[in-house]
Amino acid sequence: MCTAGEYSSKVEDAERHREIDRILRVDHAGEYGAVRIYEGQMAVLQDAETQRLLKVGAILPSVACIEAVVVLTNPHYVVQEMRDGEVVHLRNLETLLPKRRARPTALLPLWNIAGFALGLC
Repeated sequence: MCTAGEYSSKVEDAERHREIDRILRVDHAGEYGAVRIYEGQMAVLQDAETQRLLKVGAILPSVACIEAVVVLTNPHYVVQEMRDGEVVHLRNLETLLPKRRARPTALLPLWNIAGFALGLC
C-alpha cells in the first residue's frame, strides 16, 4: 500500500511520462513532415524544365566561391543538404520513441501525403 506522498509521486511521474511522450510525438511528426516537404521540393527540382529555368542567368561572373556557384546552379543540392539534416533528426527520434515506449502520431499517413504535396507547391 502506498502512502499519500508515494501515490502523489507516482501520479506526477506518470503525468511527466505522458507529457514527454506527447513532446516526442510532436517532434517526430514535425521532422517527418519536414523530410517529406523537402522530398516534394526535390521532385520538382529534378524536373528538366524546372532545372533549365533555374539555370538561366544563374552564374554570376563576380562569384568567387565554388560552393556559391553550385548553390546558384543547383538548388536541388541545397534542398538535399537541408533534407539530410532533417533525416538525422528524424532517425534520432525514431530511435528514441521505442526506448521511451512512446508511439508516433496516428497522423503519419496524412503527413506523408500532405508534406510531399506541400513540397510540390
